[in-house]
Amino acid sequence: MAQLNQINMALLLTIATNSPTGQQRLKAGLPSNWSIAHKTGTDPDVLGIGTATNDVAIVTSPQGRRIAIVVFIAGSKAPL
Repeated sequence: MAQLNQINMALLLTIATNSPTGQQRLKAGLPSNWSIAHKTGTDPDVLGIGTATNDVAIVTSPQGRRIAIVVFIAGSKAPL
C-alpha cells in the first residue's frame, strides 16, 4: 500500500485544518484545545430526507495524540 510522504501529509493536513465547512459537525463537539483536520460532504435532500451527510477527520489532542473519526449518515430527517 502506498503512503503519503511527509511533504504531502503536511499539505493534506494543512488543507483539511483550514477547511471552512462543517463548523457544526465534528468540530463543534471537540474541546477548544483540540485541533481538527477534516473534510465534510453533503448530498442534496430528496423529499426532505438527507441522502448523505459525512465528516471525516483526524483530531489531535493537546498531548499530540491523533485519532481518526469517520461519520457517514444516510436517510436522516434531522436538519443540518
